[in-house]
Amino acid sequence: MPDKFDPAEFDAVPPAPDSDADHRALLHAIRQAGADGVAAQTAALVRTIEQDAAKRENWMKEVHAGLSEIRSASADLERRARRLDIMVLMRVILAAFALVFVVIVYQWLREPKVIERPFGCTSGWNAKKGGCQGKWVPLQFDQP
Repeated sequence: MPDKFDPAEFDAVPPAPDSDADHRALLHAIRQAGADGVAAQTAALVRTIEQDAAKRENWMKEVHAGLSEIRSASADLERRARRLDIMVLMRVILAAFALVFVVIVYQWLREPKVIERPFGCTSGWNAKKGGCQGKWVPLQFDQP
């Protein structure tokens, strides 16, 4: 790498018979300094681009991992939704059975009970219909 450019050097030396040589040397020094500066900036830029590319690659890996998790969660939700549909159907069927049971119990409760205590009809017995025309009342027996 050439020495740093010092304008004082050129002021101290008398002009040479070949002044183009000094200008060529000066231009070469300026070009070299510019090239070295550009090379350093380019190297820094390349490092920055490489770091950005590595960050993008890591980010893409994270995105793909996230997408995989989302897909598996979606599949799990779909399975649970199907299972939930079956559960809802089972609950509807169970509710229907419960309703049938309630109707059967209600009908059973409405039927007259057979009680060991004897009852009698207050007004007349209808033989054609086979039922009492009045009320049913418990019969009173004399206790010995």
